[in-house]
Amino acid sequence: MSCPSGGYVLSENTCYLGNELAVSCKQKTLSKLGCAVCNDGYYKKGSLCFSCPNSMKTCLGPNQAISCKKDYFLYKMQCEAYEDLEHCNTTYEYGCRTCVDGYYVFDSHCMKCRDNCHQCRGEECIICDNDYINSAGVCKYYKTIEHCKAANGIECTKCESNYIVQNGDCKKKSYWYIYMIIGICILFIILIFVVIIAYYYFKKSMKIKQNDIMKIKDLKERDIELVYACDFLITDHPRFEFFDDNQLIVGETREFNQIIGNVGKERIKLQPTVVLNEKIELTVEPKLVILSKGKCVTFHYTIKPLCSTHITESVVINILHFNDNREESLKVDIEGMTNITNILDFDELEIKKKVGEGSFGIVYKGFFRGESVAIKTLKSDSMLDEQLDEFKKEVSMLDKFRSEYIVHFYGAVFIPNKICMVTEYAKYGSLFHLIFKQGMKKLPKEAVRIKICMDAARGIEYLHQNGILHRDIKPDNLLIFSLDKNVPVFAKITDFGSSRNINSMMTNMTFTKGIGTPVYMAPEVLDQSRYKTAADVFSLSVTMFETMKWGPAYPKEQFKYPWQIAQFVSDKKRPSKPDNMRQEIYDIISNGWLDDSRHRSSIETIVQQLGKYNTVYQ
Repeated sequence: MSCPSGGYVLSENTCYLGNELAVSCKQKTLSKLGCAVCNDGYYKKGSLCFSCPNSMKTCLGPNQAISCKKDYFLYKMQCEAYEDLEHCNTTYEYGCRTCVDGYYVFDSHCMKCRDNCHQCRGEECIICDNDYINSAGVCKYYKTIEHCKAANGIECTKCESNYIVQNGDCKKKSYWYIYMIIGICILFIILIFVVIIAYYYFKKSMKIKQNDIMKIKDLKERDIELVYACDFLITDHPRFEFFDDNQLIVGETREFNQIIGNVGKERIKLQPTVVLNEKIELTVEPKLVILSKGKCVTFHYTIKPLCSTHITESVVINILHFNDNREESLKVDIEGMTNITNILDFDELEIKKKVGEGSFGIVYKGFFRGESVAIKTLKSDSMLDEQLDEFKKEVSMLDKFRSEYIVHFYGAVFIPNKICMVTEYAKYGSLFHLIFKQGMKKLPKEAVRIKICMDAARGIEYLHQNGILHRDIKPDNLLIFSLDKNVPVFAKITDFGSSRNINSMMTNMTFTKGIGTPVYMAPEVLDQSRYKTAADVFSLSVTMFETMKWGPAYPKEQFKYPWQIAQFVSDKKRPSKPDNMRQEIYDIISNGWLDDSRHRSSIETIVQQLGKYNTVYQ
C-alpha cells in the first residue's frame, strides 16, 4: 500500500498529512515525511506522533505514563486522579504522602489502621483511641491492664488507690520509710538475741552438725521389724519395689526411707553412692554416716522417673571398718514400673533401617513394644532452641489428636543426644514418594486417588473442627498406609511442627516465618496477609490436583524457579485440567483454590462433594 503524493505519510496502513507533524513532532526524519522525536504530550508510533491520554503529561504509549498532568498522580505507569484518593491528608506526584488519623500510607494509598488505633505506622499502632493503652504496637483496653482506671491512648494515666503511675504502668506505692523503721527495730531485737544465744550456739554447733548429717538413734528405740542385710547390718528394707498400685508416676517425685542398724562390734562409716541415670533422678541423704555399735540411721530416698520405663536401679552403700580399714559394700536394689505416658524410654525402641533424611534429622523404620513404627530423630548436636521448641509443640499437639486420619503418635524421647519422635509406620511412605518417585509407571485407579483425597480432606476437617490450622499441607505430609479397598483408611496427615491453634492466631495470622511450600501456598500467604483455615483448603486443593493428575501441578519445564509459581498464583492463574481428570473433580478442586479466600469451599463442603465420587472405597 502507498499514499498519494503531496506530503502524505504512511503509518500502519493509514495515510496521514505530513503537516500534522508540525504540532506533534519535535524533530522530523531526514525525508521530512515522518517524525524522529515527538513533542511532550505525544508518543511515537511508527513514523508518527500521537497524543497522550488527557491525564498524562508525557508518555511512552496510551497505557504507559511517564509523568501526569495537574490533579493526577503516577501509579504503576498510569495516571490516577487525586480526588479518587480516600482519607488522604497530603499528596505528591506519586500519590498520597500522608493520611488522616486512623489510616496509614501503603502503596501510594491510605489503608485503615487496626481497630481502636488513632495513628499507626503500617500494622504497628503509634497512638490508640482514648481509654486504650499502646502495648508494643497493639491497643489494649485500659480495664484489661491490672490496677489501671484511665488511659490517654498511649499509656495508663490513672491508677487504683495504693498504686501510682510510673512509666505508663501502675506500680504499688512504696512505704519504704515505715519498713525502714520496723526493720531497725527488728534488727535491734535480733542483735540482743544473738548476744544471748551466741555462747550456746558455738557450744552445740558440732553436735548439731553431727546429728544433721548422721541422723543416728539407738536401735532399741526402733520398734519395727528389721532383717539382716549382712553379718553386721540390719535393715527394714533390703530392697524396694514399685509395681501395680504402687507404681511410680513420670515427672513426680516419690520419697521413701530405709533404716540401717549396726549390730557389729566396731564403729563403721556408711557412704551411699548413686550412679547417674538419664532415665531417673535418684538421691539419698545423708551422704555420710559414722555409725557406732548399737546405733541406726534413716536414709531418705527420692526418686523421679523422667520417662515411662521399667526401673532396675541399685544404690551401693560403701562400708569402711575403722579398726582394720577394711572396705566392703552393700547393694540396695530398686525395681519398679512407671505409668504409661508419651515420654518414652529410648531403650524400648528397636531401630531397623534408615528410610529418609532431612535437615531436621533422620527417619528410621523400627519397632516399639512389638509395633512397626517410624522413628524421627533430631540432630541434637546442632539443634537450636527454636527447633527444640517446635519439636515440643509438635509432640504436644500430636498427643491430643484422636483421629484415624491423623498419624498415630506413640510418644517421644527427650533424653539429650537421643531426642526422637515415634509414630506409626506408613508402608508406602509419603504421597510425594508415590507420585514423584514411582510416577506414571504405577498409576493407581481413579477410585484409589479419590480415596486418598477423601482421607486427606477428612484429616483436615478434624483439625479445623478442633481449632487447629496445619499450615503445611502437601504430598510430603500425607502418609500412605494402604491401597487395599478392605482397609478403611489409605492416607493420614503428619508433620505438625508448623501447626497452630486457630483461636490464638485468628486476629493476627500472618506469614512471617516462611512456613509452608511455595507450590502449595495460598495467595494470602504469599502476600503475607492475614489468613485462616481457607489457606489449608487452598494447599489441599493443589495436593488433590497433583494426586488426581498423578504429577506436578507446576511442571519444571514451564516453571523453572519458585518465584514463577508465586507470580502465576498471584496473577489469579491456576493449572488447567489434565486429560486424566474428570471435570467434576476438577470443579471441586477449582472451588478450593479460588483467589478470594472468602469464596473458597469450606473443608466440610469438600468432604461432602468428594463423598459423591468415593463410591468404591467408603
